[in-house]
Amino acid sequence: MGTLKDPTAEEPAEVPATREHVDALPVTTAYRRANQIAGIAFALLGAGLTFGGLSLGLTVRGVPGPGLFPTIIGSLLLLLGVVLFCIALAGKLDRSEDASVPDSLGVRRILITLLSSAIFIWAVLWIGYLIAMTLYVFVLLSFVGARRRTNSALIALVFGVGSFVAFKYGLGLPLPSAALPFLRGIGL
Repeated sequence: MGTLKDPTAEEPAEVPATREHVDALPVTTAYRRANQIAGIAFALLGAGLTFGGLSLGLTVRGVPGPGLFPTIIGSLLLLLGVVLFCIALAGKLDRSEDASVPDSLGVRRILITLLSSAIFIWAVLWIGYLIAMTLYVFVLLSFVGARRRTNSALIALVFGVGSFVAFKYGLGLPLPSAALPFLRGIGL
């Protein structure tokens, strides 16, 4: 004998699709090639930072020198670039829906980040670490993070001064001084 269904009973809810149930996007040759190129680019950038950092010196009079941080970051970038290249070369890439192309707002944020990073690298030589870092964090919080300007200014000021004090006095690291005479005269 069959069982009778209660007409008032609700149908079981459909189980939401999990990552295992969703068909992943195909890993195309172009996608593999793009990841190989990205791996090579990161490895080259990492190698440049590593060798540049080593040329600055890892220590100065027994304290961490100006080349320590670039050497650490460069080594990590070099390692991760090689790993990405090898994964892409072996075809072990996962192309889930997370790996989609950014929308126009995402592209705008990426471009602002790249442009402000390039300006920061240039500006730190002219206006010194403290002012350049404070302005850099302000721009990222305001335009990339879409925070209110007053909050961004306060956070940027605390971060800029805090990192300056931590690096210069806490760790004893020499930070870039301003090239402009009037800023250098006041210790920036």
